[in-house]
Amino acid sequence: LGEHGRHRAPHPRAHESNVFNVRSDDGHGRHRPDEPHVRDHWGDDLPPCPPEYTPEEWAEYHRNPCAWCIKELRNSDPTIRCNAADILRGLAWDAVDAIPALIAGCRDANEQVRANCAFALVDIGYAVHNRVPTALPSLMSAVPILTELLSDGSEDVRDCAQSALDAIVL
Repeated sequence: LGEHGRHRAPHPRAHESNVFNVRSDDGHGRHRPDEPHVRDHWGDDLPPCPPEYTPEEWAEYHRNPCAWCIKELRNSDPTIRCNAADILRGLAWDAVDAIPALIAGCRDANEQVRANCAFALVDIGYAVHNRVPTALPSLMSAVPILTELLSDGSEDVRDCAQSALDAIVL
């Protein structure tokens, strides 16, 4: 959690660097001069900026992880798409805007991406029922694709689709 009690989701491209295992200060709260110094919109120091991002892109991700992950669900790398879906799952009710992108991800050619997108809809489904009932129509629009996924060639995809349907159609 940041200083203001806000959860920081890991970045979809975190697998490409050890960014979350590196301290951005010298252990005494002082910024190390050899690393980019980036702050989020609350004024908190962000984790070190990975080399594949500009400081502006890194700050953009931390400003709105949901929007960033929606964009990353269209990335050409399936690992990044899986990571983005997993982050959206963790955001739960804060990821309601991602429901259409996750539905599209359920049609992905990669079975892991399909499974992760369906799995994200499990936690989002429970969260919508408990906290954001106004998003039920958007959530219900996932039922047709999840029903199709029940006959997917991958057992993982079928299991995730069933779990998502259980969460959506309580």
